Amino acid sequence: MIEINKDEIQYIPIINHIASKSDLDMLTDSFVSKDVRLDTWIRNLSNAYEHHILGLVSTTLIMHGGKLIGFYAARVGNLEVEEDEKKQLKGEAYIPSVEILYFVMHKDYEGQGIGSMTMMDLIADLIEANAYMAIRYLFCWSVDVPKTLHFYRNRGFDMMDTQQDGLRLMRFAIPDTRDIQLISEYNDDLLI
Repeated sequence: MIEINKDEIQYIPIINHIASKSDLDMLTDSFVSKDVRLDTWIRNLSNAYEHHILGLVSTTLIMHGGKLIGFYAARVGNLEVEEDEKKQLKGEAYIPSVEILYFVMHKDYEGQGIGSMTMMDLIADLIEANAYMAIRYLFCWSVDVPKTLHFYRNRGFDMMDTQQDGLRLMRFAIPDTRDIQLISEYNDDLLI
């Protein structure tokens, strides 16, 4: 494990950092996570870079000192609601959400709270955006491994019944900014 100063971490959209296949190769050459599928995804220019340009998936690089230590890829979508929630939502079957397709850390940087900090920063951004556009949930497909599921549950994600290809659907309810302000008025320990 390589320890780093978290204050030096930068989040950079891939299109602001990569201009060619050789740039991507240099950036990802030493990137190794615990999942070869995800390493392959970031190394494929048509996946990470071209999907970003086409507006299909936005990939954000997690950088430290010019080195790629992680990334996440997300897009806006719709989440099909469960039957009990559909009744509350007056029959709406699909609700606006943000989907995390991939959330990956380099194996040497796991366990330092970088993933937690990144997830909380992303959630804070979505809470702020929710004041201007509807985003009801942040959801992701997690590997069905106890340690990874525990990571998401500890950050407020609910485990859904939906599973596919060894992955489990997790969701986080994006609170309204007014709700956060009301909560923070009664709880001085809450950081916004």
